[in-house]
Amino acid sequence: MQTQIRRLIGKTVRIIVPVLLFLLLAAVSALTLGPAALEKYITYRMQDAGLENPQISVVSLGPWGLDLRDVSADNPDFQIGFVHFSYTVKSLMQGRVTEVLISGLRYHADMDRRVPAPAASSASPDTHRFSGAILKDQISALVFFDQIHIRNSVLEIGFSNACHTVLFDAALSAQNPKNLHFFVNPLVYGIPVHIQGRMDLKALETSGQIGVFARPDPASQHMAADFQKPDKRADSNLESGIAGNWSVDLGGKQKGWFEVSAAARSLDFSGLGMEAGLDRAFFSARAFFDNEWTLHDAKAEFGLTGLFYKDFQIDSVKCVLTEKSRDLVLDADLGRPFAASLRINGTRSRFSEILETGRWQADLNWHLTGQVTSAQLAALLPVDIRINPAAGFDAAGRLAAGFSSAGTDKKQSGQNSWFVDLQTEKFAFTPVNIHVPESLLTVQGLVLPGPVSVKGSPKGWKTRIYAKVSQVRMASHGIDIRDATLDLALVVNDETAEPGNFAVSSIQYDGIALPAVTGTALVRVQTRDRLLRPALQPELTVSVENGDIDWPQSGLKAAGISGLVQIRDLFPLTTPGNQRIDIKRLQAGELALEDGFVIFRIEPESLFLEKTRWRLPDGGVLTAHSSRLDFDPLAADLEVFFQDVDLVGMAARFTEGKIIGSGRVHGRVPVQWEPERIRIGRGFLYSVPGKGRFGIKDEKWRNALMFYVRDALAGHRYLSLLSKRLEKALGDFEYHFLSINLEPGNQDAAARIELRGKGVEGESPQEVGSLVINVNAIEEILNRVLGFYSTKDRSIAEALDVLFEDSRKSDQGSGK
Repeated sequence: MQTQIRRLIGKTVRIIVPVLLFLLLAAVSALTLGPAALEKYITYRMQDAGLENPQISVVSLGPWGLDLRDVSADNPDFQIGFVHFSYTVKSLMQGRVTEVLISGLRYHADMDRRVPAPAASSASPDTHRFSGAILKDQISALVFFDQIHIRNSVLEIGFSNACHTVLFDAALSAQNPKNLHFFVNPLVYGIPVHIQGRMDLKALETSGQIGVFARPDPASQHMAADFQKPDKRADSNLESGIAGNWSVDLGGKQKGWFEVSAAARSLDFSGLGMEAGLDRAFFSARAFFDNEWTLHDAKAEFGLTGLFYKDFQIDSVKCVLTEKSRDLVLDADLGRPFAASLRINGTRSRFSEILETGRWQADLNWHLTGQVTSAQLAALLPVDIRINPAAGFDAAGRLAAGFSSAGTDKKQSGQNSWFVDLQTEKFAFTPVNIHVPESLLTVQGLVLPGPVSVKGSPKGWKTRIYAKVSQVRMASHGIDIRDATLDLALVVNDETAEPGNFAVSSIQYDGIALPAVTGTALVRVQTRDRLLRPALQPELTVSVENGDIDWPQSGLKAAGISGLVQIRDLFPLTTPGNQRIDIKRLQAGELALEDGFVIFRIEPESLFLEKTRWRLPDGGVLTAHSSRLDFDPLAADLEVFFQDVDLVGMAARFTEGKIIGSGRVHGRVPVQWEPERIRIGRGFLYSVPGKGRFGIKDEKWRNALMFYVRDALAGHRYLSLLSKRLEKALGDFEYHFLSINLEPGNQDAAARIELRGKGVEGESPQEVGSLVINVNAIEEILNRVLGFYSTKDRSIAEALDVLFEDSRKSDQGSGK
């Protein structure tokens, strides 16, 4: 490059200097020699300088000027329509002209044309050294003018079999022999560009600026600072520019800087249908180079003010990066929807280190402050949320980040690697109360105690969220939660983290006192290949230890609840199978169950009961399995299996002694459960092998059962005696066979009860080959036992009174 510049300058000097000397002679002998002789001489000098096929036409020659037209050559390929030289006798004596006017220049540069490399030379390296002293002499000889104006000119650039045209005007001023000023105004693809600069001919130092859209300020030494001036009047809302300064000393050493800047002002995008705008923004990057184009230092700045989009506004942002000191400083202020300020400072890897090693790392300090009010939340969220007092936060800590390109680390397996690690050293959050009128939600004493940590890598992201709340009430759903703490681990993609913990001291739902719960909390979010619809994968466990539930409205109580449930998804709520809850005691109306467990899984629309087992206080076990509880509408269909259940003993307890005895049964009873009652399907119960005792002590009930027997046997001495002995046997009956068959009906279920055995009391107890009792409305009795809403206010004994009263009309008993 330096050799080509030297050759170009040499050619120009070999043309210009003889022409100037000749112009001095021409001023004396112009009338004698004439324009024709001058054309031949200039053409000869152009050929001597290496121009191929030069052409020139002298229009006029006088004591104060020279006019040329149709100046052209083939290599380099250029054409000039008109050239005017202005001079005086004094300027010619000094070897200069006062002014040169060039109009209609067309210069064609073929970038696709290959230039042969210079032949190898055995000369010493010093022969080709680009000397600053030689360059200084050549440039001084080239500046033969006070001013040059180039107008209406075209630069044609041939590249990739296409010709790109650039229109331009230019001016050079060398009125001060020590400085050369240049101005070029090209039009590049319709975009106005302004180039200006200065060359110190004594120090061989060159500085310049390039402006796009707007003309740069020649007095400015730093374009970024100029772009930031609020009172600067610009021709356009958008500006960009390139500035530089370059110098070569007498020893040939070079140094300088280059700067790229851009700015925007008063942008309004409302015409594009967007509620957005910008007050001011700028970008600047300045690089300092030493000898051999080695980067010595660099500084980059970015800033903006008044950027807004709808209800969001950034008041100001300013970022400064310095290469040599590795400093990074960022200041940002958010104005809407809430006020916040962010300050970051620290060190990061130099750009040169990134280019050399492919690695970048930053160690930064950060400080975030702000405040959120109810009015600001109203502008941000579609739901009316009121907070009191305003939520203020003040957090500070450290941020480490790094990047390593593929191939710089053997452990990376050909992939880029990066990391982010944010930690808090201070975290203060004002306790607030939250009220959402639309959902009747109230949160009292919400505190975010911190600390906060965020880590990221190619595997994903992970963070922890800590919160405490005194009370959460949702009146529309009857929910009241008190004294809750949360430590939530949030994981994105394939990152790993230890689950957090949560605890709730008190829970009430629709008047039901639920047990305190604890558990672990980890939520995983998968965004790979589904950025717009991320998948939420919670890994939660809910644990209860010796908890109680009290549901006064239904008479349901549970005590000693313990268990751990895993939650697979929240929307909808689902769990894996084999989830188990143990309950020491369950009271449903008059029915008491002990030492039970429930094994289940929760599906999107139902709960699948894998198995449940309960022990009865009177002996025996109730079990059920492979059943389902539907959520909408709420209902369950299951089969209850009786194993060695003392059914007679349970009846004795429910009737408060009106029925006595003890007798165990096996069997199966289908049950359909609804929120306000249960229904019974076709089932059966059979006594276990052995003997049982059964007796009806209530005379009214015995009379009701014996009504038809007495009526049928009246008037027969022997049969009347049999009736009395049978009635006495029902007071205390020992049976060796008991069966109960259940049949569903339209309104209620019926039971057919058969007993075989004999009475216990008296000298000759009555033996009964088969005693059959048909009982209607058995569901009504069972619902009262369980204390459901429709029957809970009426006792079991009252129901049996009605039952035996009705038996006078529809039931019958017989004995053999």
